[in-house]
Amino acid sequence: MYWIHRIGRGVDNTYAIHFDALWHLLTDKNCLTIGWQCFVDDAAVVNAVTAHNPAQVEIELKARGIHSSERVALKNFSQFNAGDIVVVLPIPEYEKNFLVVELKSPAQSILNVPPVKQTSFTVNTLEPSGRTIAFDSHDGFVYVADNSPVDAGFFCEVDIIQSVPRANMSPLLKILCDNVLGTNAPVSNVVNRQHIYDTLIPIGHKTRITRP
Repeated sequence: MYWIHRIGRGVDNTYAIHFDALWHLLTDKNCLTIGWQCFVDDAAVVNAVTAHNPAQVEIELKARGIHSSERVALKNFSQFNAGDIVVVLPIPEYEKNFLVVELKSPAQSILNVPPVKQTSFTVNTLEPSGRTIAFDSHDGFVYVADNSPVDAGFFCEVDIIQSVPRANMSPLLKILCDNVLGTNAPVSNVVNRQHIYDTLIPIGHKTRITRP
């Protein structure tokens, strides 16, 4: 499957340090996130997501009063699977490159992030001194200063295939982005592997690609 996924969607656009934390989880810890931190310890929701059961995700979120337009993103994320290719679009005000990644795991609660990825890190977007983020077994990644959680929620492990400047987006990717208005969407009906490597990634930006 092939997907487009926007990272940081729904994050307050004035809160750059929060986006920076999510981007760090992706680029340095290889964890692609979607949010929904409020459900990471809700067994019924977690079980529906990790079972790759979008119909059950729909039932659980609807029962919790989540609007239909918002349910779609987590339903899609629950269908992400190892081997899928995702074009990741960041908030453009904070990050100018988009990423092409390959999923190495299906969706999981951030509470289940592997121990090797639980090391602390610092983000510096708004504060010169930085803010330290550590892993907590109850809340996932939290800001140490006030113990407030980063809205990582659910994640998939990924390999980063390519980083491409947004200014170099191919015409096909621009069309897809214009038509995908939500957090994420499948695009397998539009693209295939040849498109990913020959169309989505422009000429001159393919040197780091290791797969044919």
